[in-house]
Amino acid sequence: MKDKAIEAYKKFLELCPRDMRAPRVRETLLKANVELDSEKWAPKNCGPKRNSSPIFGMKKPGDKFGRIDVGVSAGWAHVFIDGLRVRSTPVLNFALKAGNHVVELKDGDCKVVKSWKIKVSHGSKTKLLYKAH
Repeated sequence: MKDKAIEAYKKFLELCPRDMRAPRVRETLLKANVELDSEKWAPKNCGPKRNSSPIFGMKKPGDKFGRIDVGVSAGWAHVFIDGLRVRSTPVLNFALKAGNHVVELKDGDCKVVKSWKIKVSHGSKTKLLYKAH
């Protein structure tokens, strides 16, 4: 059945290369040592990763942090916090400095599908769930 699953995933990528689920399908195929030679299947670079910004930097004495969970009810999306890419959903128990932040979900074409303005409080957890159609 593995061969049929691989062919189905390849067909999905051929038909829906920019679907929010496409990067996860590509990742699954690569883990199965399947070569993806098509340029159109390559994920887009939606922006800088979070480790390139001081807002996610080293904790200092006195810094206050809360935590967030970010998810999508159907499929998945890239998660950006304050314009910086964190990872794809689900994001669970992610530590974030207390204060105001913008959390965005972007699809495979790097288009924003959902955006939240949140205030993270020290010691609290914020849960964000996008109910995709």
